[in-house]
Amino acid sequence: SGAAPMEIEEATRETSAEQSKQAAREAAALNERTRGLLRGFREQSEAVLESEWAALLEFMARTRADMATSAVETAFQEARAGVRAFAAEVAREQSTIEELKEMTRAAEARLAAADKGREDQQREVEQLAHEILKSEGSAYRAEPGGPSASPR
Repeated sequence: SGAAPMEIEEATRETSAEQSKQAAREAAALNERTRGLLRGFREQSEAVLESEWAALLEFMARTRADMATSAVETAFQEARAGVRAFAAEVAREQSTIEELKEMTRAAEARLAAADKGREDQQREVEQLAHEILKSEGSAYRAEPGGPSASPR
């Protein structure tokens, strides 16, 4: 009957060690997934970032009580740092996108102003052409034999 407590203690140690190994495997897998996100962040959207962050938080909450080794904690810290770096990169990309949008708006405004100027010039040219044709036409009619001269 003295062997039973030792067997229980051994089984408890084995179970705890297995849980630690499983948690370390899950943390390593999560860390690898996070690194994959960093490699392909340009194709990712904020929704994916939020989803991965939520998954990380859920995983941490679920396994925090089972963390028995510093290796698991280190893996979590690396994963957190990776997610933060990814979020910072997304923020920088968004800032660049906003700057490009502003530059595009400014360019569109310049194009619209140029179009307006071109249209104003076109109207002026047409007006001048009309006035020239009108004065040329009256000069032509005033000449002998012009359209307004009556045949004799």
